[in-house]
Amino acid sequence: LRQESPDQPVFAAFSSVLNKLAVAMDQEELRHWMSVTTSDPRSYRWMAVHRLDLRRDMEPLFIQRFADNPTASLHFELAMSAGNTAFITAATMWFQHGGDFVAMVQEALDVFERGLSHGEGPLL
Repeated sequence: LRQESPDQPVFAAFSSVLNKLAVAMDQEELRHWMSVTTSDPRSYRWMAVHRLDLRRDMEPLFIQRFADNPTASLHFELAMSAGNTAFITAATMWFQHGGDFVAMVQEALDVFERGLSHGEGPLL
């Protein structure tokens, strides 16, 4: 996040970070992780803890970066929630149906960035 342009909107900056994470991920390790998380309901507890850890690590960077924005905390919460949802949804779809993981993450983030009400898909 520190490497992203300070002129970027909150979600665009976080999306860029998530895209870089998707590119850098070991897809075999991701496949194993998805296998565990989709087969054991207790794994969702770990995912919640992981999200809290990510939130704790990222919040100071967001708040510092967007200190002049009076709604920075709201934007941070929405960006974290939307980004996390997009990433996990893309990973789940990739795990279940195959395809290009990085492209799926990008598309999921794009859907949020465009806004669900302005989607291009048949159901949006």
